[in-house]
Amino acid sequence: MPGIRPAQEIHWYQSQIDVEDVMTVSALSLQIVRQKDLDDKAFHIINIPTRNQDTFLRRGYYGGHVDVYKPYGSNLDYSIHDVNSLYPFIIQSYPMPCGVPEWHTHLKGVGLDSLFGFIEAYVSSTFEGLIYDLLYESRLEAKKRSHQPMTFVYKLLMNSLYGRFGMNPESTVTEIRNLNQYEDLMKMENLKAQARNQILSPSQVGFK
Repeated sequence: MPGIRPAQEIHWYQSQIDVEDVMTVSALSLQIVRQKDLDDKAFHIINIPTRNQDTFLRRGYYGGHVDVYKPYGSNLDYSIHDVNSLYPFIIQSYPMPCGVPEWHTHLKGVGLDSLFGFIEAYVSSTFEGLIYDLLYESRLEAKKRSHQPMTFVYKLLMNSLYGRFGMNPESTVTEIRNLNQYEDLMKMENLKAQARNQILSPSQVGFK
């Protein structure tokens, strides 16, 4: 693919990572960070939250969203403020809670400035931290050279890293089954079809 060749060459030159070896931009971003900032030994000892911990953390862990503010009226006097590369800036500038989490209760009267992590409160915040200078500087350099495609690629890489660490462990798994396996599945009482009261036919289920 001609469009991806320059990006492939640049990533190989900078990080010795072939973009054809990864499935998504976030996976590519994670590989770059593991190579530059986390060695394999350190990466594999990062604590994986239990289901209970993960459920609790996700109540205060929000992904990015897009808002459209359309001013209307007459004689408007306003200014627009935007944070340049907000997610990468937060990742670069703030620490990240890691390790085995500790539960604390009875925090009434405790100042928020003395706490760090995920707090169940009326107002909760999420803090991230990881040095990501390489891609940010590469994006600035691409901007200087007016290389818009690579500027966009670097932006995707930096923003995708944040989402990669917040990936939900629950996902849908699609499997290809043979006809015998399909017939066994149809005998299961709790099998959920694609829609309520709908039974899947062999033509709707891929099998070898």
